[in-house]
Amino acid sequence: MIGKNLYSYLSGRACFMLYIFSCTILFGFQCIFFREVVIVVRKYPAVLLLLVCCIVSACSGTTNFTHVEVPGYTGDNSRTSLDWDGAYKGMLPSADGKGIKTVIILRKDGTYLKESRHYGEQRGVVRKEGLFTWSDNGSSIRFSGDDADAESYLVGEKQLFLLGSEGFRMTSDGGGTYVLRQISGRAVADVPLESTMWRLVELDGFAVIRNVADATGAYLVFDESEGLVNGSTGCNRFFGSYRVDASAGITFGSIGATMMACPAEIMEQERLFFFVLDTATGYEISGETLVLSGPGQENLARFEAEMP
Repeated sequence: MIGKNLYSYLSGRACFMLYIFSCTILFGFQCIFFREVVIVVRKYPAVLLLLVCCIVSACSGTTNFTHVEVPGYTGDNSRTSLDWDGAYKGMLPSADGKGIKTVIILRKDGTYLKESRHYGEQRGVVRKEGLFTWSDNGSSIRFSGDDADAESYLVGEKQLFLLGSEGFRMTSDGGGTYVLRQISGRAVADVPLESTMWRLVELDGFAVIRNVADATGAYLVFDESEGLVNGSTGCNRFFGSYRVDASAGITFGSIGATMMACPAEIMEQERLFFFVLDTATGYEISGETLVLSGPGQENLARFEAEMP
């Protein structure tokens, strides 16, 4: 009965230990001096009463807890601490399972440029532009547009992770995530059409073949003062005239070129390059990228800027 009354006061570890100690004294369990304890308790009952009073006094006090306010996390996030603006490149999923080669350019003004081409497809690059918004916690971005175009990406250190509709990273059948990796630093202002060496990197959606015998490669240079263009196909040098208008239209005049012979694949690439110059009707510059387009606004060729 004494043990039961004592237990009702116990609310913490200290009280529990005192309770065990009192039970040990009362019943003599695990006590080396069992007989001596029993004799003392029987001879002096006041000792037991004093012990009980001490336990009750120790357990009757009120335990005070201090409430500590934890401020909200105000540290850095992807938007504020990373150099996220720039160009990213990688492979994204497609319905046929082959993948989509993708390049995304993010700019500080909240605009983006996305160029994509299905792997193995022979046609040109699909180009989209628009605005993007940041999530409330500054960790991910979402492209503007309808549901089909409103893609979301988690922004990491020099990489973008494609997110699914539920906000989780999309994974391939092998368990890997779809990642675009940064291929250039901060996005820059659009470079001028003239006085820039535009190196050819893509023709009709295919990467340019490099002629090992020609270190310069294929390129264009526009001379505004003379209205002339010159460059190289990666095999032969060429020259001619060009004209641009206020609506970003462009036309090339008659093109003359040297007559050197090169490997068959280089010569076929040269033929296609001249075809692009002959049929181009428009151009667009985004940062350090120049795209020539045809009458149907299809992308014919893509160039990257180098200062001559």
